[in-house]
Parts: sequence; structure tokens; C-alpha cells
Amino acid sequence: MPRLTIATGLLAAAMLSSCGTVFHGKPRLEIVGPRDAYVEDMGGNKLPTYQNNDDSHGVYVDRKRSDSVRIAYAGKETSVALVKQVDVAELFNTATLGVGFVLDDLTNTWFDYAPIYVTIDSNRVHGLQSVNARSDNWFGESRFERSLYFLLTGGTGVTFVTDGGSALQKGSTTFPALAFQAGLGLDYDFKLEAYILTRAEWAYPISTEQHPETASLTTLDFCLRYFFAKHYYLQGAIGSASASQDAVHYQYVPLDSQDGAGVRDAGFNEAGVSLGWAGDVSFVSLQYFQGLTPFDLSHSANVRYHTLYLDFGLNLRL
Repeated sequence: MPRLTIATGLLAAAMLSSCGTVFHGKPRLEIVGPRDAYVEDMGGNKLPTYQNNDDSHGVYVDRKRSDSVRIAYAGKETSVALVKQVDVAELFNTATLGVGFVLDDLTNTWFDYAPIYVTIDSNRVHGLQSVNARSDNWFGESRFERSLYFLLTGGTGVTFVTDGGSALQKGSTTFPALAFQAGLGLDYDFKLEAYILTRAEWAYPISTEQHPETASLTTLDFCLRYFFAKHYYLQGAIGSASASQDAVHYQYVPLDSQDGAGVRDAGFNEAGVSLGWAGDVSFVSLQYFQGLTPFDLSHSANVRYHTLYLDFGLNLRL
């Protein structure tokens, strides 16, 4: 019952903290240039305009229907691809342990648009020659200008943890338990991603008792994702892990024990696979990790690590 209460509380907090992005109206697209420039969507419909007291102006854009706009001025026109940039309100989604990123991704409310800069090419002799428009991201790049991106990922895992048996079979299985992960790497054209991932678990059971002893685990893995369909990927991972017994058990174990019971730390290699979905700023995946060799920790010897995660959180390409 307490676990259900905690899970319900996390979901409620996620929904409330995401209200700022999920429920706001159409985003503003600032136009830097002639005030009488005519802005329409690619279907030829004029977009509603706004004007602020600081003399800035622009149009309102429908997120679901617009990825480019057309700029017209004095009989000349040009089109420009819109550049999305992360809404600063997304920072508050860290308080939801990553759920808010997924909600805002699915509702397409995670972004604002970068301003459009309109320039006029004209002279006294030939008059107006052309109208030009450009929109840049934080790095001064237009849309689709490069195919290699930095990848930042991180979030929360709801885990099925077990003391060396299958996560879905007998053993001292505990659910739900929380684990956390963070990664940094590269994305190529939204098709292939390679990154280094670190994970942390603080309550991995290493005995089969009713109230089993637990250990803290940290891992470092090299991960490779392949997107076999839009947004859907397969991932493989290989790396190493370190396990240490919780301090509460140290008082029962003599550090000078001859049978190895006093060992506090153990290392082992592990590997994993996952199937997932990655949107514009978030991911959801089912991950399975297994130790390649057993490890000995205190008197809980020959424990083989197995963990099944349901992960969600931030997946941002910059």
C-alpha cells in the first residue's frame, strides 16, 4: 500500500508540474524585420499577429500544423523552415523524475520557436529585389544544417530487482524500486546513437530472506541504439558494475573475517538489451541487464545480477 501511494504521488506531481507546458496556448513566433511583412502558413492562410509594448511583433503558430511559413513583402516572398527550441519551463520536469518530459513530448508542447529574421534586398536604382528570411537555433544553425548532434539522456527507472534469479521468476523480487541513470554521447541523423551511460541502484537484494540484505550498485556502460522505425529503437549495452553492501550490515560482519564475509565491495562485468521509443526530448524503454559473472559480497556469495527496468526521462539532442 505505501508503494502504491508513492507511485500515485509521483504521477500526480508529474501532471501538476507539467501544466505549464501541456496547457499553454499557441506559441508565439517573433518576426524581426519589416512590420508590414505578411506571414502565412504553407497552405496560404494568414497567421494571426501580435504586438508587444517593447515594439516586438510576430505571429501565433499552430504547433500541430506548421513546420514552415511563407514571408511576403511588397510582392516578393520566401519560405523558411521553423526552428524549434526547448521551452525553459521544461526544467521543472526534473521534479517529476522524468515523467513530465514524456507527457510534454507526447502532447507536442515542449518547445517554442526561434525568431525569424527578415531582410530586404533593395536599392534606389532597381528597387526591391528580394526578401530573405532565416531562423537559427542556439548555435546559429538553420534547420537540417547538420546530421551529428550531442545527446544528453537521463531519467528514472522503475525496476524489478531480484537476487540472482530471473526477474520474472522466484526469488526475493521487489517491485517497484527506483533506479536512476544519465548518459552523454552522440546522435547521427536520428538513426544511430552511441553514448556512455551510468546507472545507480540503491536497494538490490542479495539474499532470499523475507527481509533480504541489499546492496548499492553503480554501473558504467557503452550503449548503441539503432532506430529501426521512426522513434523506435533497439539498444545493446556492455560495461562494468560495482556493488557495495549497505552500511547497516557492516556492524554484523568482522572486517578481518577469513571467509570473505568482510568484503564490502565487488566488481563484475554486465551487459544489457532494450527496446524503446525516443521522441524529441524524451524516451521510454524496457531494459534488461545481466551480470556476465557472479559476484561475492559479504556472506551473500555468488550473486548474479539481473534487473529489468521500465525507464523514462529526458532524451535531448543538441
